[in-house]
Amino acid sequence: MVGIIDKKQQLLGYTHEIQKMLAEYRLRRVVDYIQYNNPRYVFSQMSRDLDIPLSTILRYMEKLRSPNIRFRADFNIGDLDLKLVVLKFKGKSLSKHEIEKLPYRHWIAAAINDTTNSSLIMYRIPLIMDEADIIEDTILKLRVSQNLEYRQILSMSMLAKPSFTYYMNYAPLDPINAIEVNDNHPIVSRYIDYNELVKTRQRTSLSIVKDKIDLFGLAVAEFNVLDLEEKLEAYFKMIRKTRRLMKNIKTHIEHISSIIRGNRMISLNRGNLKMIIVGRARTGCLENLGQRMLTYLYTYSIAVNPETGGYVISFDVPPGRGSGVTRAYVGTIVNYVNSLCSNSVIDTIIYNSRSVVEYFTIPFQNYDYIAKTWIIDNSILERYLNKWRKNGLIFYLL
Repeated sequence: MVGIIDKKQQLLGYTHEIQKMLAEYRLRRVVDYIQYNNPRYVFSQMSRDLDIPLSTILRYMEKLRSPNIRFRADFNIGDLDLKLVVLKFKGKSLSKHEIEKLPYRHWIAAAINDTTNSSLIMYRIPLIMDEADIIEDTILKLRVSQNLEYRQILSMSMLAKPSFTYYMNYAPLDPINAIEVNDNHPIVSRYIDYNELVKTRQRTSLSIVKDKIDLFGLAVAEFNVLDLEEKLEAYFKMIRKTRRLMKNIKTHIEHISSIIRGNRMISLNRGNLKMIIVGRARTGCLENLGQRMLTYLYTYSIAVNPETGGYVISFDVPPGRGSGVTRAYVGTIVNYVNSLCSNSVIDTIIYNSRSVVEYFTIPFQNYDYIAKTWIIDNSILERYLNKWRKNGLIFYLL
């Protein structure tokens, strides 16, 4: 049963700028087009596909380059031969200094302190690495042997891609009405079909990586897919390889697009709270839960382990008038998840941007592009990290 929040205290999680933009029907169709298609975005093709004048497409794309908006590329960590390790430490807040001293810091995806003085560390590590070693070494380094509350090992990841065209028609940016209409959200793209996204395919190692630029480009696309061409162009100019520049850029974008599964538009409203729900569901139920979360308006990301039923889902928490409204919204989402998979929620973590200690894109600098494998040797990883940092090419997701 979905909980109830007083409509007078209606929650809106998107900035006024974005609300105003999405009020334009044709602009939200452009947003959905970007979410459900991969780069390169050829404006003349977008104009034909959407039956919108080219001049209008150009104006909309300029609006979408706002500093308050990003489009993050979706890809499955399993396709990169990576897995996600999530550790929760109760009664322990992390400092940046502690994170930098961890023996496996090169693989950290995020480190977060929540509102209850607990913390979460997420590693994206190669499949060939033993997560037990990482967990043990992290506990020893942080001296928190009694504080590990749980761990989750996830093998697949995906980003939600709700249709803004759909929601603006039926529940304009209202998080509670969005829950009520979510079950009828159309599957307008294979990029929001859970069964399609979790399909595995036979590969020989990281077949996506043709050379060292591809994973770098994928990290750029994870930061903001609309920056992809510009950042690749800047990279080629930096290394003084400007000959046949546009052909090189197009080739790398083709490689990257073969692994991207659409994009998620996000609002960079730094005042908003965030929520992570951790749980474990029956295998059959996990499919239903994953499908519903892929289309819910305020879901950001989903990571699952189909073998164990484990899941980690992150959400935006739209700001309300006071902590009571926030608690009601959080309770409503937890009830919704539990209604889809009975009593599957293990934990909820609430935090804001100021509580994020680290938040990185994929560890592209940790890959050996000659041997076609992830590098394990820490001394080599440190050297590679410093090299990319020196050139200003390490990205934080916030």
